[in-house]
Amino acid sequence: MKILFVAENLTYGGAPRRFVELANEMSNRGAQVSILLLSGYNRLKNVIDKDIEIIEKSSSITTSNWFKRNVFQRLKKIKIIRNELNISDYDIVISFNDMTNIDVLLLKYVKKFNIIISERSDPYYNNWYLKFLKKILFKKANGVVFQTEGARDFFDSKVKKNSTIIPNPISSKNQFNRYDVQTKKIIVNVARFWLYQKRQDILLKAFKEFNKKYPSYKLVLFGDGPDENKIKKIIIELGLENHVILAGVSDNLIEEIKIAEIFVLTSDFEGMPNALIEAMAVGLPVVSTDCSPGGSRYLINNNLNGLLVDRGNHIEVCNAMLKIADNPDFAQHIGNNARKILDTLNEEKINNTWYEFLKSSVK
Repeated sequence: MKILFVAENLTYGGAPRRFVELANEMSNRGAQVSILLLSGYNRLKNVIDKDIEIIEKSSSITTSNWFKRNVFQRLKKIKIIRNELNISDYDIVISFNDMTNIDVLLLKYVKKFNIIISERSDPYYNNWYLKFLKKILFKKANGVVFQTEGARDFFDSKVKKNSTIIPNPISSKNQFNRYDVQTKKIIVNVARFWLYQKRQDILLKAFKEFNKKYPSYKLVLFGDGPDENKIKKIIIELGLENHVILAGVSDNLIEEIKIAEIFVLTSDFEGMPNALIEAMAVGLPVVSTDCSPGGSRYLINNNLNGLLVDRGNHIEVCNAMLKIADNPDFAQHIGNNARKILDTLNEEKINNTWYEFLKSSVK
């Protein structure tokens, strides 16, 4: 089987990491795998299997006109994909990213090939034209992989017919044992610095209230992104400069978060939140908003293996953090139960599901 994985770029986010893990798995199973990067930005090169061909292209356009730049970049990316498909005869093309999904599906109108796309975001939060394009173009895919029922319910019966639901697995390469770790009074969040989705503003307001009772705790935010300066401004406005740490991006995130006492996710929407999955696998007591379209709800049984709270409500987030900090036995109970996610999201089982779906989708 010859497979082309197509991506805009590869960053440290959850979707790119899963993209690379899947490419590596298919390569290990004997497939001839290539990864085509449309903007050539690759921060995950060191974890890509050595047998995988990496094709890096540039789609940059030099113009000061925002509209022209975006239109011409899209056309250039579509041309890059078309040229690669003309050079090599691939059995399957796989894409994860929203706009890359659109690019490869548009090519189906002029070229016949097998395409599997994965919906990694929340279609309900897409802008109007992306919603429109998805509803039209997803019908052209040979198969669509969703992470939650909620995301699949956005689409009509034709899309659902050629789809499946596969959550993210937990990589067996990570060491999740936390029992020998001396924890510190740290609350941790792992997310891109993008307030529209990740809502670090809610977390900071919640921590401001939490800090009144527990002033010795620190809040550590891992990540980077376009809103870093806005987040710094909120920290200053709330007077939390001595209590919040912006830790940047880590190549050893599992080890970094093990020492925390609480993990908190405050997103308004997510696909299947990898950071939450990894925190649960470590055994951290977790707090998460009930983000659309239902990934956290799939993972968390409220008060059994974590705490689920309403979106956009910093008081609820604060109260959940206080419940964990106030009750060490409860914290240990939900943390121990959270580790059972290792069985639910077994890597081998989920990779087998992906492999069988790919084979069944080849026409």
